[in-house]
Amino acid sequence: MKRAGWLLLLLFLGGLAWAPASRADSVPGLVSRGNQAFAAGKIDEALADYQQAAELDPSRPEVQINLGNALFKKGNPADALKAYTNALTTDDPGLRSRALYNRGTAQIALQDYGSAIQSLRQSLRLNPNDEDAKHNLLYAQQKKQEQDEQKKQDQDKKQQDQNKQDQDKQDQDQQDQDKQDQDKQDQEQQDQDKQDQDQQDQDKQDQQKQDQQKKQGEQQSTPQPQDQQQQQQQEQQSAEEQQGEAGEAQEATPSPDQIDPAVAAAILDALQKEEQQQLQQRLQTEKSDEDEDKDW
Repeated sequence: MKRAGWLLLLLFLGGLAWAPASRADSVPGLVSRGNQAFAAGKIDEALADYQQAAELDPSRPEVQINLGNALFKKGNPADALKAYTNALTTDDPGLRSRALYNRGTAQIALQDYGSAIQSLRQSLRLNPNDEDAKHNLLYAQQKKQEQDEQKKQDQDKKQQDQNKQDQDKQDQDQQDQDKQDQDKQDQEQQDQDKQDQDQQDQDKQDQQKQDQQKKQGEQQSTPQPQDQQQQQQQEQQSAEEQQGEAGEAQEATPSPDQIDPAVAAAILDALQKEEQQQLQQRLQTEKSDEDEDKDW
């Protein structure tokens, strides 16, 4: 019949009488009493007897094997493994085979399938016909394969997760860099747009100022109606004054029959000089006005 799972071989050292007379004789008695308690399901009592026996004689492989069995039954395969390993000091092939078998079983419980395979193979070399050891060896090999596959899957998943994290970080770094570059370009464009707008505003102000200055110059160079009227009045007044002075001169001038020729010549010369002075004054006045217009 095909076995399911794995088996634990418990080795009891029966047939040993309990004799508390001396230290050497007390070990078989403790082991015998422990075996009886173990068979009755009193694991704590059995464990106490085996531990006491192991303290009295730790070199006895039978004690170590049964101590390991009690520890394993209590759900402590790690300490059981130590006890089974201590039992391997024996040269007895039968005891050694059973210690290796139980050690392999404890290693299976600890999911140390590689070590369990080695222990069970060593046990089968000493006892090739042990069907339980063969069964547990196949079970350990199967679990080792599953463990390796699971480990590989875990490693692959871990690597995939790491690759994804690295890729995500790389993508995020690239996005951050792209955003920084775009923000920089946007800021540079804003600065350039502001600079262009400021230049346009300044050019517009300069043009308006030039137009205003040009308009003011044209207004100053062009005589206004009021200025023309004043100039005409001044010219008319000057002409009237000249006519009045000429009339007065004619009234004061005697007729040719009454004036001495020398006096008449002097009067004529004075009139000519006066007219010449007035003409020069007018010319100077007009020239001064033209110079002022040119300054504007």
